[in-house]
Amino acid sequence: MVQRGKSRVRRIAPEPISLNIPAEGKTVAGLYFETDRAPYVVKVQEGKGVQREVPWRIATGVESVTRSQLLRLLAPLEKRLEVELLAGHIRIDRAVPVQHKTEGGDEFVDRYWKFNLFVGQPMERLTIIHRFRSRLRIRFGNHDFGTFRDLGFNSADPSVHITSSVVSIRGPALIHIENSVTVQMPSLGSIKGTEAEVAIELGAANLEAPILVKATLPSKLDGPKLQTWGIGEL
Repeated sequence: MVQRGKSRVRRIAPEPISLNIPAEGKTVAGLYFETDRAPYVVKVQEGKGVQREVPWRIATGVESVTRSQLLRLLAPLEKRLEVELLAGHIRIDRAVPVQHKTEGGDEFVDRYWKFNLFVGQPMERLTIIHRFRSRLRIRFGNHDFGTFRDLGFNSADPSVHITSSVVSIRGPALIHIENSVTVQMPSLGSIKGTEAEVAIELGAANLEAPILVKATLPSKLDGPKLQTWGIGEL
């Protein structure tokens, strides 16, 4: 049934989520459809009448509008979201002794990051950021440190609501991205004295391209077992 419903929608369809709801001692199975990526364009069955349609002129002809064309109409009406990086910090600790390097010379290290982002928008505007469409890329000189999708969103701002799938922001707000994990990377000596190039992509609903925030973090501490990079005050 879900696939049949999705086949009626052109390009991007609402995401279904299965829900089991207890009611009067029984469980009711249902489907909840996320509608945060509107507008959706629905196909009409042969022989069925169309009640409403948005025509789109191409050369001398007229066709039914597509989703991307609708978004092109709406985009100029929506002010571009302003996101500013107020502060950022990256820390790398050697997690195991040097003799435990891999055959390729890589080390296992603990990496930690924290970034403070200010979202500037009017009080009445609601922005929804998809956590699974957001990512962080870190690079040290010629060494690609990796791309990470578990960014670790959090905020104490009352205008921010965070769930397992989205970050909802109404009005101007401060959000934090913070996480720590053990990863495999080239020897710490290979990134000694380099700057950290950071690119944060935020996948916002109703925007075809992600919001991109870039920054260069200078080296702060360059020790044999601990290295840090940062800008601003956290």
